[in-house]
Amino acid sequence: SILIARSLRPAQLLEYDRSALKALVVEEASPTSHVVILARALGIPVVGQTITAEDVVREGDVIVVDGERGQVHVRPAGAVLESLQERVRLNQLRRSLNEQAAQLEPVTLDGRRINCQINAGLVEDVHEVPRLGADGVGLFRTELHYMIAPGLPKAGEEVLFYQQAMDAAEGKPVTFRTLDLGGDKLLPYAQHIGDENPALGWRAIRICLDRPTFLKFQLRTMMKAADGRPLRIMFPMVASLEELQEAAHMAAHEADAVARLGHQRPQYELGVMVEVPSLLEMIPQIAPYVSFLAVGTNDLMQFLYAADRGNARVANRYGRLPLGLLRVLARLSREAPAHGLQLSVCGEMAGRPEGVLALMLLGITGLSMSAASLPFIKQFIRASDVGALQEEFQMLLEQGDPSLASWLEQHVHVITSALDEELA
Repeated sequence: SILIARSLRPAQLLEYDRSALKALVVEEASPTSHVVILARALGIPVVGQTITAEDVVREGDVIVVDGERGQVHVRPAGAVLESLQERVRLNQLRRSLNEQAAQLEPVTLDGRRINCQINAGLVEDVHEVPRLGADGVGLFRTELHYMIAPGLPKAGEEVLFYQQAMDAAEGKPVTFRTLDLGGDKLLPYAQHIGDENPALGWRAIRICLDRPTFLKFQLRTMMKAADGRPLRIMFPMVASLEELQEAAHMAAHEADAVARLGHQRPQYELGVMVEVPSLLEMIPQIAPYVSFLAVGTNDLMQFLYAADRGNARVANRYGRLPLGLLRVLARLSREAPAHGLQLSVCGEMAGRPEGVLALMLLGITGLSMSAASLPFIKQFIRASDVGALQEEFQMLLEQGDPSLASWLEQHVHVITSALDEELA
């Protein structure tokens, strides 16, 4: 069945049977809203920003949801339906060929190895790591586990959950992001506090530091689950050095506690999500506390441009690859390695061909995306010659040329057309 809703929260989507849900249409959702990102991560075709779909569609209607083009076809004519069915057939063939080639190394034509990881939120997602030849999990959204549970998990359940996630990766790294609750990601069994602007309100690390029992519980259960294995922990929405210092102090305290309880001393690395622009001015100061940075381009974009990612009226106003965002990423690609920090991107940008091409041209070689995106992105990487485009890209970026986004799209078209010719 196809679900059509005026609005939908991520927790509500998780209540539906994924095996029965074929597609999703959410009238008021933007392409970077959390419910759309979650649907894509679950492999559900999704379209947002539709006009009064609920008023047009009747139960039992034939509907085709085209998640790639962002279109909803209601009661399509015979010829249109045949054309759409042929596109579905070709897409299935392309997906099958991409998955067959998934174990190939993601190396560009000019020899650049790109680290390709997946985003996950449930243990079953992590099983895609060995199946698709991923380099690990670059973003494990731990809040999804809490959002679908009937109540707060018990310590034993939580330890088992993290153990199973690490086991499923078969030795590849899993980066656990601590709870990123707030905004439209709410716990159904907890009291909800209304913020006038949830994106800028009480969420993520702010909740965890104000209610430290949450964070201490997570850190301790992760460390017990690791049982001596390397562990990567990432804090979301960090906006100040003091927030990071407090969270890092908690991690050190919990590591000591776990060791005192007779478990192997945790071998853990800390990292932060780069989402709040203030963090861009503090890379040298935060470097002693973390070993890696992961850019959340969805939130970073909304804060850079003061454009609510969940507001369909403004979410796309500045395009997918605005010059300001690209320049910020260029700056990070220089500063992170200068301070000994690994750098990756785990926002939606890392799962789109034009975003991947831009990131490779910026020298960013760590990507984390939805499992559904990985097979094609690997093929796209293998068909790209980054060195051949580097000089012109740098010139357009330094000049602030507004045509840079269209330049990237043109080259993506050339690369994907070549891949389609191989398919034909």
